[in-house]
Amino acid sequence: MKQQITIRKLCLTDLDIFYSLFSTLVNSQFSEYTTFVKKFMLTSKKAWNRNVYKTRLTRKNRLILGAFVNKELVGILEATHPEFGVSFCSWLMVEPNMHKKGVGKKLIQNWEEIMKKKGVHSLYLNADNRNLEYYKKLGFTLVGIYKKAWFGLDTLYFAKQIQEPRAANYLK
Repeated sequence: MKQQITIRKLCLTDLDIFYSLFSTLVNSQFSEYTTFVKKFMLTSKKAWNRNVYKTRLTRKNRLILGAFVNKELVGILEATHPEFGVSFCSWLMVEPNMHKKGVGKKLIQNWEEIMKKKGVHSLYLNADNRNLEYYKKLGFTLVGIYKKAWFGLDTLYFAKQIQEPRAANYLK
């Protein structure tokens, strides 16, 4: 039986479940980062600590979506709000037991729908080699490779045009 996946914007009352999943998945799914880098990411004031997300959820200055199955948070997507017609996804994470069940795809589709309504014409994200085919399958185009980028790692850049650019939308 296929599980029902529900996507919704997260709010401040979701902080604890969000950050628990976020920190667990940073530690377990991003093998390209050293233990030292992961600790920095989760504790530094310059990175993605709990207080950073408390502020983001309070100010609603980022789009943070949650994917739920049976009221359990199983995936997250964080993206910027529109900036001159573009939105950037900084994190897409899914519980390992929910991989290949449509959770990530549904999060990306919701991000796209929300941004299209806001007049965004292009989405972009970065990833590593293991996700190359996944993002291509979702309609993204590999537009470049940034060698030795953040934390000294090679980063792939992907983009997807979701509608025609219109000055009335991106100059808001």
